[in-house]
Amino acid sequence: MTHERESRDDTVIYRFNAGSHVEPMQPDLFAALPQPAPDYRPDPAKVRAQLHDVLSQAKAAPAKPWRTSDREFYRVVFPQMANWLPSGERQQLCFEFDTELARLEAA
Repeated sequence: MTHERESRDDTVIYRFNAGSHVEPMQPDLFAALPQPAPDYRPDPAKVRAQLHDVLSQAKAAPAKPWRTSDREFYRVVFPQMANWLPSGERQQLCFEFDTELARLEAA
């Protein structure tokens, strides 16, 4: 049979068993924190290549080149991907993409 008694030492509550074993009643909240994920930075050259590929598909199409769901996907994702590029290049690519989408929707 174990005898337990609680004692406060600063902000930690300990459990004293009949023997000499002392253990915290509540586990340490910060002891096993997972390591943060490494910072992810995509390769701007790969991002640029993907954006130019999507833009060239739009420019080459005489009519809507994608299903509605794909078009809406690119409408959201294209500017987000462009955020990884320098400001001037990002603005130019987004302008060209928006121009092509407007042209395709008018067709």
